[in-house]
Amino acid sequence: MLVPSSESHSWAARARLALLLGAMAGVGSPTVASAQAPGSPPPPDESSFEPTPEQRYGDWVRRLDFRPQEYAFRRSNMIRLLRESGGGMMIVPSSDGRTHGDTFRQLGDFWYYTGLEVPNSVLVLDADRDRSILFLPATDYRFENPGRPNDFPGRPLLDDFQLRSIAGIEEYRDASEFEDYLARRARGRATLRVNLGAPGAFEPPAVPFFGGLDPVTAMLVRIGQDHPEARIANAFEEVAMGRMVKSRFEVEKMRIAADATTQGIRDAAARIRPGIDERTLQGVFEETCRSRGAQT
Repeated sequence: MLVPSSESHSWAARARLALLLGAMAGVGSPTVASAQAPGSPPPPDESSFEPTPEQRYGDWVRRLDFRPQEYAFRRSNMIRLLRESGGGMMIVPSSDGRTHGDTFRQLGDFWYYTGLEVPNSVLVLDADRDRSILFLPATDYRFENPGRPNDFPGRPLLDDFQLRSIAGIEEYRDASEFEDYLARRARGRATLRVNLGAPGAFEPPAVPFFGGLDPVTAMLVRIGQDHPEARIANAFEEVAMGRMVKSRFEVEKMRIAADATTQGIRDAAARIRPGIDERTLQGVFEETCRSRGAQT
């Protein structure tokens, strides 16, 4: 058994005394450092406690190869189709951001017209005024936690001009302004166009006893409550017609995706034999697709 020497006892006493005096006198790390035992690690540098810097949309999201002009063409084509079928304004909500543990997946129409992976936003394609407006939150709530600021430093959205350059939309507004904008347009008897996902006339949706509402249905329920006199029309046919028009660049991207899918199926089929389970074949398929540039 090793017995501490009187020298180590006196050193420990001096160290405790120095720490106490430093705390009482408001002395910082120099006093603590002077009382360190030989060979012990230095105290942490105060600069290491700087808060994590705010993170931008482009720091995390992989930008697609589509240029802003691609999205602008899609929106202008849709506005033309709306105008030719009676006008009004088409409302295109984004995903609400709640993924239940899965990877965030944007709603198809919002993704098609903007290329943005942002939650709780609304794109308005106003055929009566020939204008596109994106109502966007000031920040992404999923990246905020006051109790853990270093883990969730925040992500600005509305004032991120790099984000704005992706979609090239004419006008950006705070999402909090959408309710007033919608009320004014509804009072002005503008037709509210929404893609219901299938052909047919609009029928007011019912709130189910079980399960939740998707963002489109939730928005329609709210519009019905706040503006029972609003004129709502299905835009499914116009959306379908608009998406039939493909640019050469989009056709090329579709060809690449089709080739990757075809090769993935071939590679998976080549591994089929007694004893091979479905997960293994799925892994082979996904590995081939990713090797050709696909994303999860």
